[in-house]
Amino acid sequence: MIPIRVLHVVANLRHGGVQSWILDLARVAADGSGRMDVLAYGNQQWPLSDVLSSLGVTIHGCTRHRNPIALFATLRDIVQRHGPFDAIHCHEMFHNGTLVAMGALLGIPVRVSHAHNSAQATRGSFARRIYNRAMQVLMRRFATDMLAVSSLAGKKLYGANWGRDARYRQVSCGLDFAGYAVEHDRTAVRAEFGIPPDARVIGHAGRFVEQKNHAFLLEVAAVAMARDPAIRLLLVGDGPLRGDMEEQATRIGIRNRTIFTGARHDVPRLMVGAFDLLLLPSLFEGLGLVILEAMAACRPCIISDVVPTEVDVVPALVSRLSLSAPAEAWADAVLAAIADVQVDRRTAIAAIELSDFTCERSYRTMLGIYRKGGQ
Repeated sequence: MIPIRVLHVVANLRHGGVQSWILDLARVAADGSGRMDVLAYGNQQWPLSDVLSSLGVTIHGCTRHRNPIALFATLRDIVQRHGPFDAIHCHEMFHNGTLVAMGALLGIPVRVSHAHNSAQATRGSFARRIYNRAMQVLMRRFATDMLAVSSLAGKKLYGANWGRDARYRQVSCGLDFAGYAVEHDRTAVRAEFGIPPDARVIGHAGRFVEQKNHAFLLEVAAVAMARDPAIRLLLVGDGPLRGDMEEQATRIGIRNRTIFTGARHDVPRLMVGAFDLLLLPSLFEGLGLVILEAMAACRPCIISDVVPTEVDVVPALVSRLSLSAPAEAWADAVLAAIADVQVDRRTAIAAIELSDFTCERSYRTMLGIYRKGGQ
């Protein structure tokens, strides 16, 4: 069978949920069933550039993506030089409207818009509301498939009528969970970060951006640390707010028990070998792939109640709290969950592997969409 040719469009190739999914799709596509190109908004060496290139993915850049003429010229050049493509898969929320319209003009038969986030709705400026409405019109007119990782994400991007059109479909991002079934020497992993073997580690993995609510996370950790001297906080990731969070950790007196690892390629190893629990008080999430990763590692997850419920594959590992609850209530939940894990690792990883969130199932679903052209 001729390999499916797909052009993914994503803002960047830093470590993130969508990027991890694209990387895992590329690994599965290495079986010869598909060939992938990626267009990122920038023209630089991204953290994931080398590994994607090693998997045969061709990476393109566009530094003027906000200029429709420049963006169209870039897409046209990619199609002419590297096409033809069977599908364009757009991951940029409302900007997907522009992308699928351009894909239609360039003759790409399958044009996929994928909603990955569920940022809380705000009225915004008049210009922003007009822009969003215009993009929704373009998506309805030119997208062959309008996907979302959760119902919340779908309604955020496509509106309240999401789900009423045959082109609408909930398709989650699947991940490769094999790394979470591997045993790691907890003493050795923790020693890398100066964490005592008997410490109780609150973990978090994600970009340092407002959405992830690190400021409140630090408050919760401070309360937990005051109650239990063995508590440590391990924060995996990087981003624009990291410096502010380091300053806050110093200001509230927990910097000596808080580790900022920066971006890492070995998140499964850290979750299995260092984390005792995942703390995720996000202000919003499209799905929350990191929760699936933590459950695959059999780690309790204390999360905000705005996270879509579709992620609750192992319910016994998930506790949800309101963002209006005080830090003390969150700390109570953290300490209780660390002290009493109700699920064993084999049960957790088995539940994950049987879910729709595995990379293999996700990839096969996408292949069906790319081949059928939304029919």
